[in-house]
Amino acid sequence: MEILGFCKADEIPIVALSKPYYIGTESVKKRGVGKSFILLKEAMEKINKIVVVKWVSRTNEYIGMLESYDKGFLLKQMYYQEQIRPSKEIEIIDTEVKPDLVEKGVKVIEKMTFKFNWSEYQEEYTAEVKKLIERKALGDELELESIKTPETRSVELELEKMLDGV
Repeated sequence: MEILGFCKADEIPIVALSKPYYIGTESVKKRGVGKSFILLKEAMEKINKIVVVKWVSRTNEYIGMLESYDKGFLLKQMYYQEQIRPSKEIEIIDTEVKPDLVEKGVKVIEKMTFKFNWSEYQEEYTAEVKKLIERKALGDELELESIKTPETRSVELELEKMLDGV
């Protein structure tokens, strides 16, 4: 992994971030040292910077940001700018929104605000598909009704419903 330089985390566009990986030291048995690792971690924490890095894995070159996390580092793989579709290409219908409607929107948001607890969320669809595959492997007959695909709804229609309720 090559260190390209240091910057503030908020200089990295959130749209560029992809997969997270934990980075720790090598074990002493594998001749891991740890001193340079801890030095880098503590120095970065002291001046509130992240590392921009580059590495090659198999046949691809990647860039990422390495930030202090828990006892080690968190490497977040990044997309290159040309891999991200520019937001200018997204169609947005320009319209005026009256201040009273914005206030309704604020009330809806306040009503639906909660303390986020990441541990409460599990990827349920894949787990259900795996259960069905296991049942099928055991010879069970499956009915199409037992396969429930995740519901996809229009964000705009959902917002309209919420605003109607205020």
